[in-house]
Amino acid sequence: MWVQWAGFVIPSIILSHLMLCTLLQLLVGLASKLRSVHRVVSYIKSAGATVNLIQFLEAPQHDLRVIAIKLLHLLSGYMGQELADGLRVTTRQLGTLVRLLGESSVTEEQAYAAGLLANLPMQDHFLTRALLSEGALPILVGRIEEVKRGVARVGVGRNIGPFQKGLVCILSRFTFVLDDADIVDEARKLDLTSLFTSLLRMSNLEEVQQSSAQALENLSTKSKQLSRLPEVTKQKHGLFSCFPCGKKPPPPIGLCPVHGGLCSARETFCLIEAQAIGPLVACLDHRNTSVVEAAMGALSTLLMDTTDVERGVQVCVNSILIHQKLSSRETSKSWSKACILLHIATIFLQEPSFRPHYLISPKDVWLFCPVSTPVSMFVLLKIW
Repeated sequence: MWVQWAGFVIPSIILSHLMLCTLLQLLVGLASKLRSVHRVVSYIKSAGATVNLIQFLEAPQHDLRVIAIKLLHLLSGYMGQELADGLRVTTRQLGTLVRLLGESSVTEEQAYAAGLLANLPMQDHFLTRALLSEGALPILVGRIEEVKRGVARVGVGRNIGPFQKGLVCILSRFTFVLDDADIVDEARKLDLTSLFTSLLRMSNLEEVQQSSAQALENLSTKSKQLSRLPEVTKQKHGLFSCFPCGKKPPPPIGLCPVHGGLCSARETFCLIEAQAIGPLVACLDHRNTSVVEAAMGALSTLLMDTTDVERGVQVCVNSILIHQKLSSRETSKSWSKACILLHIATIFLQEPSFRPHYLISPKDVWLFCPVSTPVSMFVLLKIW
């Protein structure tokens, strides 16, 4: 292994273990400060030392490996694409991180590793595919289930929060590449829709709620495509079967009211069958606008042109009314506003000619919810 320091390439065998720890710890200190982190990032990029730092993930010394993961975690917010490229180029480091996440404990090292992978660009589909090849999906789902059940050793409480945030964010990246048939099959096998719904319902962490809502939005966009009508069996009528009896076959029962076919949380990622509407509606009153927008994005998939818009709105309205009865008086006004906007969405989404050309999608309608007032809604109606 080679180490580049101060412009010189030095065999790491020359540097003692203590010196390597000191140098990396110095970089950690600089990367932890906003004033100096940009200089560290600029130096690493110009020196081409990204791969050299990633190679420390294979260090045999535990303390050296922890410092290296912490440094990469701090840098991932500023050079995520470079680190993603480096992890794909190297041979074992990505698998090392995945296996580290799968270990039974919840350590500081695992929390940094989860945060590092969570900060890498979601749009890098090649990295997502590489994570799939390393068997990351079942490992992530298994660890998330363990954290939900509280299966953790005593004394690791401070690491559970960051660890869970990172795991859910990494898992959600697989929902951005649902055009890949292998990932769709894995999502069905692991029932990701039900998992994200339970996280949305049970977790109080804002990052977990936001990532779960975004993942549900991505999954729900595939529901109409995956939903199928039941096969109609032709019945025989004996000798006179060639003559029509004048009766139409009865309409199939048990169809999804929004997608119009046979739906399930596991097979078609249907939000209705996963009972995700209630938890998503509950997020509409969240103080964090990012959580609110993520929940709106997921709910807006029920108002797409490929779905039954009227029934989709009605499902959302019913959930809002139910939640309004369970909410306090202080939040009842916000639910009423959201309910009114849903009815507005019904009017404008049913008749495309009413909508202006710059209204890109039904998701735009939801963006008025967090700041909507009776006056702004009246102006909105006048503009439309």
